[in-house]
Amino acid sequence: MEIILKKRDIIITIIVIIGICFFLGGMRDYYNVKTALALETLSGQEIRNGKYVKGIVKEYCGFMVDGMSKDSFNGRSVTFLGFTGELDFYTIKLQDGQYITLMAERRETKRTLENYQNGRGNSTYIEGIITSPVTELNYAWLQRALGRNSKEEVEEKVISQYAIKEHDFSRKGMGMLYGLGCILTAAIIVVSDRIEKIIIEKSATVSLQSK
Repeated sequence: MEIILKKRDIIITIIVIIGICFFLGGMRDYYNVKTALALETLSGQEIRNGKYVKGIVKEYCGFMVDGMSKDSFNGRSVTFLGFTGELDFYTIKLQDGQYITLMAERRETKRTLENYQNGRGNSTYIEGIITSPVTELNYAWLQRALGRNSKEEVEEKVISQYAIKEHDFSRKGMGMLYGLGCILTAAIIVVSDRIEKIIIEKSATVSLQSK
């Protein structure tokens, strides 16, 4: 019996620890979403790893490409196939004139961006996290799109060490609910054990009195 109780205590402790971790993580995510940087006014000086960003993409750079029937606008510098799907790289302009890569993942985002007229529009709302690019930037493409003669000139305009990776904020903060669920589960187990012990003790007392 002693071993069983110890095992249950360990399980309860683990559940509580997991619950606390989920809850604290959910609080952090909720705070980050509420304090996310506005894409419309974002500047290069505000770029920090792990920062959350949200807003409307108004412009991304590219160049015209001759087609069989008509010219088309090429605004994607890289398409990267990762574990979660394809990431399309769009180079968006910041408030201070610098550029940063947007790694678009959702089909809806890509569709609305491709519907822009020569990289300009006002219909694509994105949410994302500032992180490192998943692969090296396409400097040859950037040179052509930005009208620069060398990689060095591109690096002066484009923030290469960071990128904005599209991320869905809708489930951010759910960790608080998961955490509360774990803590509540542990509390129910403790209370159930206590009630069970009380019932057993009362049953034993009644049995002794009847004798």
